[in-house]
Amino acid sequence: MSVANVRIGGTRTPAPASELTRAESLIFTGQLIHSDAPLYNMVNVFRLSGAVDAAAFGRAFDVLVDSTDAMRSVYSQSDGTPVVRVVQSMPNALTSVDFSDEPDPESALRDWMENDSQTPFDLSKRCFRSALIRLGSQDFLWYLNLHHIIADVWSVSVLYRRLSDLYELELSGTPDEFVAYPQFAAYRPLEQKARESLSGLPEVESESPPVVSIYGAPSPSGASTRTERRTFVLDPNRTTRLREMAKRNGEILAPLLEFKLVATALIALMARTSDSETI
Repeated sequence: MSVANVRIGGTRTPAPASELTRAESLIFTGQLIHSDAPLYNMVNVFRLSGAVDAAAFGRAFDVLVDSTDAMRSVYSQSDGTPVVRVVQSMPNALTSVDFSDEPDPESALRDWMENDSQTPFDLSKRCFRSALIRLGSQDFLWYLNLHHIIADVWSVSVLYRRLSDLYELELSGTPDEFVAYPQFAAYRPLEQKARESLSGLPEVESESPPVVSIYGAPSPSGASTRTERRTFVLDPNRTTRLREMAKRNGEILAPLLEFKLVATALIALMARTSDSETI
């Protein structure tokens, strides 16, 4: 196995520290409580068929990071208050990993991803890790591990499409045609204003919820933050009804609403099967 780093260049005026949004504050607090757990690691792996120009891919990823303030955001505390800063650059943003010489490249890949996915982030330094992984001359993967404080499922789809466009521009020799997206920093004042408009509402009690017992079964001992991904398939009728319901507020938000609808149904099921009003 060989590992190398792809350099990212460019500088800019340092941005001042800002207050966290409501969502960032909740995630930052959760990670602070479980500082040694990969509680919010979001691992995404994209298989790339055919040969990949590693140099062009690296340049495209450099531009993606350089033009996306969320990916250059780092989080810390100032006098006990969580703050976020957008750093000027992210050196060695993309790692190049080659498993093609391994006796079993797929096995080596699984071990490598297991290790990285279970490694917590230091939010004060970087909130993502990414690699271009080579398994063979025609077999590559783009590995992207994001901390949930800077991204969600919707963000991942945007980053994927953006990197694809940037890679195509690099291959065609027309990187100057790149058009920057709006930055997350533009949203922060709007979110702060919305929070101020709700300042008169009563605070939600922050007591710890009770342990949920599904169908009266005893809770497992040795509680852990480790999770497992389980897959199940909805029948065509339910899938169609779910998508139609999600599209009631427009096509753009439909994928996000699909997730929220399924999550709501899961919480409702847990409440019903546990006879608990707090989940």
